[in-house]
Formats: sequence, C-alpha cells, structure tokens
Amino acid sequence: MRNQNFIDRDKLYGMLENNAPSESQLNDILNKARKLKGLNLEDVAKLLSVEDEAGIQKILDTAEYCKDDIYGRRLVLFAPIYTGNACVNNCVYCGFRKDAPMPPRTRRAAPSAASTSSWHL
Repeated sequence: MRNQNFIDRDKLYGMLENNAPSESQLNDILNKARKLKGLNLEDVAKLLSVEDEAGIQKILDTAEYCKDDIYGRRLVLFAPIYTGNACVNNCVYCGFRKDAPMPPRTRRAAPSAASTSSWHL
C-alpha cells in the first residue's frame, strides 16, 4: 500500500452529486465523528454535500469538539523536515508534487536524513 493515495478521489467525487444527507443522517454522521473512530468515504461525501448554514455550523461545531478532544486547547504546529524532493502525491499547493517541473528528484540516505533531523530538534 506504500506510495498509494488512501482516498479514492474519483470515487469520492462521484459520490458528491445529489448526496446531501437528511438532517437525521447528518446527525448520525456527526455523532459517529464525535466518537473519534474515523469516518468512511460515504460519510465524508455526505458531509461535503451539505450546503445549508445550519448543517455547516453543525459540522464546524463537531470539528471543533474533535480537535479540542484530541489536542486540547492548544495550538499544534507540524513542521516537515524534507529529506528529498521526490513525492508520489500531486497536491496542488505543493512545490514538491510529482507533476511540478523541477530538476532531477533526489532522496537523502537514511544516515544523512537522520543527521539533519536531529540537528533541527
């Protein structure tokens, strides 16, 4: 499974059309989310299809609850340490995406990457 996307984008986009949940379905999905056990692709597609203000506010409130329960009332920053410029993903916002034009891709050997990482810590 290494180097594979864990979300089937085409399947997700195909599920978005005319997939808005009923209020009951929305509440069920949000209650499931509050248990912090993850959501399946169908649940995510339904949440992405919500357009009404009240439903969106419920999603935001649940997201805040989950974030607070996992991280508490603190700000958590993640700073990646790049060990090369080779990537299998194609994130639109990222300069390292696989389709971005750049010089030959490189990866650092484990000892060199570990040395750089420990210096940053």
